[in-house]
Amino acid sequence: SRRPAPALRALLGYSVEGRPIESVTFGHGLAPVLILGGFHGNEQASVYVAEALVAMLQDAPDLLADRCVVVVPSVNPDGFIRDTRKNARGVDLNRNFDAEWVIDWNRDVCFNQVYVTAGPEPGSEPETQAFMDFFLSHNIDALINYHSAGLGIFPGGIQPGPKSQMLAFYLSGLSPYPYPAKDIGCVYSGMLVNWVVLQNVPAVDIELSTHGDTDFEINKGILEFFLQPDLKLEGY
Repeated sequence: SRRPAPALRALLGYSVEGRPIESVTFGHGLAPVLILGGFHGNEQASVYVAEALVAMLQDAPDLLADRCVVVVPSVNPDGFIRDTRKNARGVDLNRNFDAEWVIDWNRDVCFNQVYVTAGPEPGSEPETQAFMDFFLSHNIDALINYHSAGLGIFPGGIQPGPKSQMLAFYLSGLSPYPYPAKDIGCVYSGMLVNWVVLQNVPAVDIELSTHGDTDFEINKGILEFFLQPDLKLEGY
């Protein structure tokens, strides 16, 4: 029998309060899929599903073949500890990227239970900077950013890119997550997936079905899609 796949852990950087932001890499493919959790600290199921996928990969080396998977379970560890959407400076990290960033927006339908900012400028936060430095130093093939809850799959792109749209369409066929996602009328500025598409990489936000569920079996199936040895993601 084969040993569990070794996990390569790396430090991306530190949060505002000095907590480490870490990645876990499995496999040796040249163009990995990148899975993120915990951009919003109060969406804790997104961290738990990322950690569950790490555990699955650790215990199932035969799944990897010649593929590579990188997981960052918690991009906003301060928010996770505090159970709040924002980081320790009050910034919504998913509005802090240089992709049609604005300093303020219409909050009437945009998750306005807790006041957050977009930061004083794009990329102002150490968590954002750590992620961007990491991303730009790796040859990423596709990205999934987990959130909660219930709206569906959002393809990246200020105008959704065709590769991200195709990826969202395909993943919706593997899961109960709807695409197109429910439109609540919010205008999304400074988003991670939109910035990733500007780097010519397909990306999607996946919303878990509830704030309390990891939907593990569903997301195990989505990950297994990316682990197909003959998968050519550039076609998406």
